[in-house]
Amino acid sequence: MSYVFSGAYIPAVCQLISMIINKKIPLTDIGKVYPGASMSGQVGPQTPLKTILVFFIGGVTYAETAAFQLLESLTKTRIIVVTTSMLNGNSLMDSLLR
Repeated sequence: MSYVFSGAYIPAVCQLISMIINKKIPLTDIGKVYPGASMSGQVGPQTPLKTILVFFIGGVTYAETAAFQLLESLTKTRIIVVTTSMLNGNSLMDSLLR
């Protein structure tokens, strides 16, 4: 996913979802790794994740949604992003200058 950001970094939420999909972190430990995050649902030890619903309160950037789209294609998992607003560079600067 760092490809979306020219190799500079991977957003924390994208990395967290990647870790969940690849089963590198148990669902019960999400709150320890990312304070304020919560998970619900049922996943068995052998059950692959098919759909993940991600909520953003406060907005998400178009680049982050592009990173999720890349993660979807790499893992064959459906990721649905729900947000209060979509941000780009112009909208972010406009909100800071007002």
